[in-house]
Amino acid sequence: ARCGHSPSLARTVFAQASHLSWLGKHLSAPLVTFHIRRPIDAILTVVSDAPLATTTTATTHVDVSFDVEQRRSDEAVFGTGMMVWDLAIVLVDVLQRWCDMAETGEEQLPRGRRRFSELRILELGAGTAVPGLAAAAMGAAATLTDLPEVLPMVRSNAAKLEEGLRAASGGLPAANVRVAELSWGRQQARALLASHATTDDSRPSFDLIVVCECVVPLIFPMEPLVEALDELVWPPYRPLVA
Repeated sequence: ARCGHSPSLARTVFAQASHLSWLGKHLSAPLVTFHIRRPIDAILTVVSDAPLATTTTATTHVDVSFDVEQRRSDEAVFGTGMMVWDLAIVLVDVLQRWCDMAETGEEQLPRGRRRFSELRILELGAGTAVPGLAAAAMGAAATLTDLPEVLPMVRSNAAKLEEGLRAASGGLPAANVRVAELSWGRQQARALLASHATTDDSRPSFDLIVVCECVVPLIFPMEPLVEALDELVWPPYRPLVA
């Protein structure tokens, strides 16, 4: 995974990913479970010698677990888009570490965002939508895009994330997830941007573009993806590509 925003984070994740023993072992399972740490603000009451107790806000974490469905049996119809591939799992680790390091001030987020929950993330070629759903579990707003025949899988996995959020300790608000059709290309990307327009024309619609395991050489052409990224990514930022 290449993180153009943070070379130090990319090196950290690369070193960690090289030691992950479970890579490739999940491919035969119908469901893959992910565990996310979501930062939340907690109101704490401080009792002291003063006549009145005071309150303060501190960041704590809630563990969120959710299942993701995959379908190897559908490869003949949908190609490889219904599987959870290794780099999707590694990219979840990238996002989790980025989220954690942003909370401690060790890493900066795109476009001056102070917290991971302020990010607006767009995932291209989502398929099982693992990275986008993981980002949503951490509190970000995620728009998950793919071809129309794949979107039922995306929506099904988004519903599984909602189940995980409800089951978390104390319950958590619904995820900020939007599912949208997107065939790669310049005009299609412009239409997507128009549907997500911000009130400030000087700001892009998305803070981070995520692309994970989307191109199979000699099967899916690169040119439409490059055209879409050319429209969606605002310099000097780069997409996060795995």
